[in-house]
Amino acid sequence: MSQINDSLIEAPLKSLLEDILFYLEGYLEGQNDLKIIENQLKDYDTLPGLVQIIGTVFKTLMRKVEKKMSFLKFNLNDNSFNQNYHAGEEYDKLEQIIQKYEAEIRGHISIEQQLKLFNDSLLQEIEDLDKSHKETIEQLNKKIDALKKDLGKSTESYRQLIKEKEQLRESVDYQHILHTDSELCYSDHRFKRVDYSSEYPASIANLHLQNSIRQSPPLKSQSQHQKCGKFNNQIQRRSSIQEQDLYAKYNQKLKQHSQSITQRSQIIQASQSLIKGGIANNSQNIKKNTINAIFDICYAQKQKSSQRNKSQGNNSKQGGSNSQNPINSNHKTGPHKMITDTSKTNEAIQRLLKLK
Repeated sequence: MSQINDSLIEAPLKSLLEDILFYLEGYLEGQNDLKIIENQLKDYDTLPGLVQIIGTVFKTLMRKVEKKMSFLKFNLNDNSFNQNYHAGEEYDKLEQIIQKYEAEIRGHISIEQQLKLFNDSLLQEIEDLDKSHKETIEQLNKKIDALKKDLGKSTESYRQLIKEKEQLRESVDYQHILHTDSELCYSDHRFKRVDYSSEYPASIANLHLQNSIRQSPPLKSQSQHQKCGKFNNQIQRRSSIQEQDLYAKYNQKLKQHSQSITQRSQIIQASQSLIKGGIANNSQNIKKNTINAIFDICYAQKQKSSQRNKSQGNNSKQGGSNSQNPINSNHKTGPHKMITDTSKTNEAIQRLLKLK
């Protein structure tokens, strides 16, 4: 019976020893601990020897556990201190970050206010540009109307120039015919007067004087006729040269005037295209350049009208001299004035065409 009881007690004690050894393996730190446990695990003969082995092994386990617990407590204290220290550092860092974000928020608020002010200024500028756009359109419409009127005046002046050219041509031909007729009449009258004086002698005693008179005047009439022929030839040459010069100058003047008319019509078309939609797409500098070019044209046209008024006043004062010499007066006042006026307008027109 004692052996059965011993066997029953020994089995749980062995299992308890195995459990203790299993837990002890987690606390072993090196070969020394293993040697100590191997020395403690000796063969036993009786149950008290087994109980003694279990007690020694359990004590070593308790020491290892206490050592581990003390180490863990020390680590916990260190960790709590470190955590407190790191918490203070993190608080400082967070405070710095908050201050940084506050400064950024203030900067964003100031930028937003500046953007609002800039937006208001842009809206004001847009309104001003719309007003100036409307004003420029009105000015361009006025200038177009003025250019149309000026174009009508220029066409009328062109027609008047054509009429003057025809009148000058007729007047030159008429004066040439009158001059030749007067010279021929003068020479015929001289011949008739000599024949009339020779046909009615005073007496038969003056027959020798009659013969001398009949013989001598024909010589004089021949010389005078030659002189008149030379004079008529010179007059014809001069009149033909003057006619050619006048025709050439008036043709040149008419060509220049027609060119100015075509260029003005091109200006009107260009300005109308600008009004229809080109002004909104172009830059502000091109608008200013086009307006300045149109102002130059209008200023040249004003100078042209003022010069016409002055020339008309001078022509009214010098009516007598111009009536005596109509060809020279028309030649001095007409072509040169028109050429100078068209040259001024052509410069402005070329500027506008380049801008187009």
